[in-house]
Amino acid sequence: MKKSVKNPKPEQIFRNELAKKWYAEIIKNDDIYEHGIDCNGNVYFAFLNGNINRSSRKEFLNYCKSHEAYINSEEYKELEAGYKKYGMY
Repeated sequence: MKKSVKNPKPEQIFRNELAKKWYAEIIKNDDIYEHGIDCNGNVYFAFLNGNINRSSRKEFLNYCKSHEAYINSEEYKELEAGYKKYGMY
């Protein structure tokens, strides 16, 4: 059985720069009290409301890629511009 790792730095668990970036962003959330790799090798985030989000490393990387693509999309840029225009951002 693998050993779990609690509250590691992104560099300790990922080689992929995109995964490191988004893991670091996610753990900044004040609602997360614990994060890491469980004994099955899955990435997890434990929230204060009791929810635990688990995914394989591959699923997490796919999430990062899709989120990065959305952030760079024209749709997101238009939405962000609208928020700034109306002082909501």
